[in-house]
Amino acid sequence: MPKKPADANKPRGPITAYALFVRTCRDELRRKYPQLSVDYNVIAKKCSERWKSMSDSEKKRFNDIADSQRKRYKEELAVYQQEQLVKQ
Repeated sequence: MPKKPADANKPRGPITAYALFVRTCRDELRRKYPQLSVDYNVIAKKCSERWKSMSDSEKKRFNDIADSQRKRYKEELAVYQQEQLVKQ
């Protein structure tokens, strides 16, 4: 049975604190070492090591952003689900 296509109007899920950090870390490493054509796995490993060594207070910035995105997502999803009920 073929997979049902995703609804383009459905809100995208929120990004996690770690994913936000990795995005920032990756950009930072690329700016710092532009001459290197580093493999994604190498960058991911470096970012992972940094994340593990960070204190909770250092991670707070990313956790706060992730929390606000989670809240936004829940609000958008509630609106989307309400619209789906009206369509039926």
